Parts: sequence; C-alpha cells; structure tokens
Amino acid sequence: MKMLKLFTVAVIFLLSGCAVFQGNEVSGNHAIVPNDNWANKTITYNIEGNVENKNEEYLKEIAGKYGYRLQWGHAKNNGTPHLEINFSFRRNGAAVIPAFITGLSLYTIPSWQTQKYEIKANLTDSKNIDYSYKSNDHTRLVQWLPMIFAFPFAIPFTAHEKLTERMYDDLMYKINQDLKTQI
Repeated sequence: MKMLKLFTVAVIFLLSGCAVFQGNEVSGNHAIVPNDNWANKTITYNIEGNVENKNEEYLKEIAGKYGYRLQWGHAKNNGTPHLEINFSFRRNGAAVIPAFITGLSLYTIPSWQTQKYEIKANLTDSKNIDYSYKSNDHTRLVQWLPMIFAFPFAIPFTAHEKLTERMYDDLMYKINQDLKTQI
C-alpha cells in the first residue's frame, strides 16, 4: 500500500510538473461560410513537412465544411485546383539540458522549450492562378513545480492537435476567401 502511494505521488509530479501554452498567433475562430460557387468541388492536395502527425483528417473535415472535397494526389491537368502544403516545426535541441536539470531538481528549477510551427501553402486554381499562404504559431512547454496548477488547463498531450486544427482552420478560411470570387 505504501508503494502504491509513492508511485501515485511520483506520477503526479512527473505529469503535472509541465504545461504547454499555445502562442495563439493564428485565429481559429472564423465564421464558416460555405462557398456555393464551389460546392463539393474537388481540390487535390499534397502535404509534406517534418511534423509527425499532420492530422490530415481534420484538414479534410474543415475543407468539407467550406464545401470543398480534398483528394490526396498530384496536380491534374483537367482544371482541378491543387493545393501544396508544407507543414513544419523547429525546436532547439539544446533545451534537453535544462529539462534534465529541472528533472534532477524535482521541478524546482524551471525550464522551457518553444516549438515554432509554420504552414506554407500554394494553391493553383482551375484558371492556373496561384495563391500563397503562410502562417506561424508556436507552443511553449514549461516544466516547473507550480505548473501543477496550470496542468489541467494547458495539457501537454493535446496542445499539438489543437494548434494544428487552428492552423488548418485559418488556412481553409483564407483559401475560401480567395475562391469566393471565382465561378
């Protein structure tokens, strides 16, 4: 019974001593207004980058809300719009050293790491007009004992997914704004 209590306390310290805060540089609160001119219009897309989980299902879902159907593949010559996305992130690998010191000090010495995310997208519409989009955002992982109180509000396990969803929301909003004028 005593080992169970020690194990529980150790898990709480390990999990709740960190929190991830989002930069909120990109707005994800756009009003979704479907583009009636392009209702159920297929857009081919490719997505690349060094982000492990690109959540392509969410990209397809949000595109569907705007009235577009995304289909993975290369650009076609039949007038189908094509979207090229590069989704990448950068982080400082040297942040492992302060994180190690934080762990050794039982989270009394703080450390943090910033991950910077970037989406670059190019859309070629049915008339071969090119549109470029770029958005940046970041997350900051903070490891420190007082983060026990922030943990329930800044859970590290879902921060990347929320940021990805917000960036895709913003990208599809911008694409819809540009394609609204097309017939």
